[in-house]
Amino acid sequence: MKRSLNRTIIVTITFTASAFVYYQLVINIGNMAGNIFLNMFLLGLVEGPGCAMGVLLADWLGRRWTHCALLMINAILFFVLMWVAYDPELRGLVIFLCMWIKMNISGTFVLAYVQAMEIFPTQIRQSGIGFATLISQTISIGGPYVIYLGQTDLKLPYVVMFLVCLVGSVSSSFLPETLNCKLPETMAEATAFGHGDGYFSFRPHGYVKPKCLRGAASQSGEVLEEEGAAGEILYEPRKGEEDGNRRRLSAQEDWNKLMGEVFDGPPKKYDIHPALVKDLLAKHYRELSETKI
Repeated sequence: MKRSLNRTIIVTITFTASAFVYYQLVINIGNMAGNIFLNMFLLGLVEGPGCAMGVLLADWLGRRWTHCALLMINAILFFVLMWVAYDPELRGLVIFLCMWIKMNISGTFVLAYVQAMEIFPTQIRQSGIGFATLISQTISIGGPYVIYLGQTDLKLPYVVMFLVCLVGSVSSSFLPETLNCKLPETMAEATAFGHGDGYFSFRPHGYVKPKCLRGAASQSGEVLEEEGAAGEILYEPRKGEEDGNRRRLSAQEDWNKLMGEVFDGPPKKYDIHPALVKDLLAKHYRELSETKI
């Protein structure tokens, strides 16, 4: 559970890094030299290529390091902007760097949502993404005040966005890689997801993850890994769980049979009897109660 909580916080930080910089770049047009309408057009021109770049790199290099690298590149570019923003002769360079940053941040926006969808389990995926979006948008409300600092010193807005990108880049590196992995569907699987992956693990396009025991823990609480067929997922139940799993499977088969008859129509050999429905529902409830689901 602690691992899932930490990942929720990290996902929220990465959402904030993308949202904050994305919106503040637009607001900061007033502090940039040149025609504000032309600058707005140029910043919008790179959004499409940025989104496409994010998708392609995420499928080629993986979500984790692509996200981390794009935010780190933005942090470096903001660091450069901190020192060239004063020189009116370098206004063309300032506009070019802002366009580059906008293209990267459009890619990280795509990556943030892809990572969130693949890291949060099915049970809480919508709530997790909604929470991260709410917090990131709320923090971004303070962006105009950061841009207003440019009236005092032109480099101050870039300093703040440099720090935001730097924190976001470091934070995103601690998220698990999800490329070519079976995604978690329950909280237990989400907690075990990525366990045992090294910090510098790298899965480029074409990588096939070996068979591993993900989503279920052994008696010692560790997630086990074995050699085997690529992509096959196994689970090792704890002692005493075999009977419970068997009962749960039996109840699920009865339930699937009932639902199939209800939605697809009864088989030709017999009709659905009210007593059958009552018995199956009672059995299903009893089995679920015994297994504490």
